[in-house]
Amino acid sequence: MRHENTIVRVDVLDSLLRDLAEEGKVSITAEGDKKMISLKREKSANEMAPGYNDPLYNGIKK
Repeated sequence: MRHENTIVRVDVLDSLLRDLAEEGKVSITAEGDKKMISLKREKSANEMAPGYNDPLYNGIKK
């Protein structure tokens, strides 16, 4: 995947992040002078299946 630098006006970025936060797609938190943006994604059907992370259920040996 190729990433390119893009210049975005602060007011446009702020508006976009607020819209995404309202939709539950990002989480914006602040602690003191630190601000953090966490992206959320929907889990796939496989990830929601019972035992997805259980190595015994999946037959994966650690």
